[in-house]
Amino acid sequence: MKIISKNTISIQPPRETTTYIIGNNLLSNIHNIEVLKQKNYRNFLLLIDKNVEDLYGKSIKHSIQKLGRKTITSVIDPGEKSKRLDNLTNIVSPFF
Repeated sequence: MKIISKNTISIQPPRETTTYIIGNNLLSNIHNIEVLKQKNYRNFLLLIDKNVEDLYGKSIKHSIQKLGRKTITSVIDPGEKSKRLDNLTNIVSPFF
């Protein structure tokens, strides 16, 4: 897949099947999602913008904690400018 912008990046597709979970009240019920309980995830990486974090951040983190997993969070400014490639280092730095 190619992302077209000022720069072009090639991304390899995942080697595993991707599961999409659709439903109501998912953010506060992450701990009840069977696929997450069955997988042996050690940590969750949460990439969230400031507006969403203000509204749902505590609920999401609390639900993940019920799974007994650590949550590493990167909060970015709302809007498309914060999602630009030249901000990538700032976006991913909390994960390392």
